[in-house]
Amino acid sequence: MKVDRKNKSIMRSSVEIAYQKVLELEGIVTGQKKLGVFGASYLYPLFMRIGVIR
Repeated sequence: MKVDRKNKSIMRSSVEIAYQKVLELEGIVTGQKKLGVFGASYLYPLFMRIGVIR
């Protein structure tokens, strides 16, 4: 995923790590920092939109 703000990329491995963290927390994530990866501020709303996070 390409983030235009700083011309940086969120790697697939970061997305997978964040997704595993969501699964560990059973979908109940209280904030972006709980994901613990670079790009969490972009992944958190994405996960909420697709229904991974409640």
